[in-house]
Amino acid sequence: MKPLLAALAFSVPFLAAPAWADQETMTPEIMADIVMAERLIALGEARGEPLLVLAAVRLRATLGGESAVPDGFTDRETALDIARRLSDGDEALIGIVEDVDADGSRRLPICARNGFCY
Repeated sequence: MKPLLAALAFSVPFLAAPAWADQETMTPEIMADIVMAERLIALGEARGEPLLVLAAVRLRATLGGESAVPDGFTDRETALDIARRLSDGDEALIGIVEDVDADGSRRLPICARNGFCY
């Protein structure tokens, strides 16, 4: 599984380069954040950690909304669906996912099961 994630992580920037080239507002910093969010989603899904997926949603929210994400990348709704699936019936995690879904880019703390919030 690790080789697959590594291959995905290294290939995503090259596959999306033409999409970014069309958007004049894309800076290297924004592109790096978009790729980081995509990696967080993949890692969260691979490890079964919905908080990693929510961190990606949160990171994307700081980039200017859905329009900042080029075609071919995981959209907000798909990422939230992944986080819901990974919550595996944990009411606290499902509540966090629902809060993120309802409030969009509102500044919410994301708290882990061990009580750590960021």
